[in-house]
Amino acid sequence: MNEFNDRTVVVSVIVPTYNRLELLRQALNSVLQQDWDGWELVVVDDGSSDGTIECLKSLTPANVRLVLLPHSGNVAHVRNAGAKAATGDYLAFLDSDDLWDPRKLAFQMDRIREDNAPWSYTAYDHIDASGQPVPPRSGGFATASGRITERILSTEVAVGISTLLVSKALFERVGLFDEDPALNLREDYDLALRLSAVAPVVASAETLVHVREHPGRATHACGDSFERMAYVYGKFVAATSNERLKKLARVREAVHLAEAGTARLRHRQPVAALRLWGRALRRGASVRTVLSAVRRACVGANGNARQMVHNG
Repeated sequence: MNEFNDRTVVVSVIVPTYNRLELLRQALNSVLQQDWDGWELVVVDDGSSDGTIECLKSLTPANVRLVLLPHSGNVAHVRNAGAKAATGDYLAFLDSDDLWDPRKLAFQMDRIREDNAPWSYTAYDHIDASGQPVPPRSGGFATASGRITERILSTEVAVGISTLLVSKALFERVGLFDEDPALNLREDYDLALRLSAVAPVVASAETLVHVREHPGRATHACGDSFERMAYVYGKFVAATSNERLKKLARVREAVHLAEAGTARLRHRQPVAALRLWGRALRRGASVRTVLSAVRRACVGANGNARQMVHNG
């Protein structure tokens, strides 16, 4: 890790964006207000058509850079383009609908220096489109330092992408974000697992990031989220030699495959549902777990059918 004694070390802040001009302005402002002076801002536009590009070109600070891409919808590719253009020794990622506390970069860089750790994350909360606090959809998560792979797999901790700060050397060592379309919108979880498998982390329980819940949030559009998460776990199983972690990841993969089958049947795709439930069983899911998924799928499918009759 690069040594530093003051706040002149450059942190490259990577902000991917697509047609979020109003929220993007707020996100960028939260970077401009950082207590840490040694940063550059790399905004990567994924082919916006809402005036974002014109707005970004009007920015005057010398440490703000713009990368323009044709639209792909692959956020891993967009973030990687920003990381490749970055000149800093450290990379921080901020989604264009999220906000940072002004202390965020300074706090994390100080912790990285104190603990000699190559990456860091913090606690985060949720806000709505107007910036008001809202309860998280999936409950809260703890923060933990050190070797946290098992805690990530068990979902005890969550490394929010907008909280992540990592040395560029470590980021490149683990292979950047995986741009496989099967991981799209789950590439951040995959990266956190790979980082945790290589190096210890320093975490902060301070809430320094505000994740925005709104109808246009990208993860809300991820209709096959269970399948994508199962893919992440399967990838981890194939990569790790740690039998304890492999067993835990297999369990998580099986559970998500079972839930994916439920989602498929509710969308009237019975063949796909059966295949997913079969894969869940082969990955070690108990018959009870799969039967529970089948029952919930049938209840949901019947409810959808009744609603369609009622609406008709």
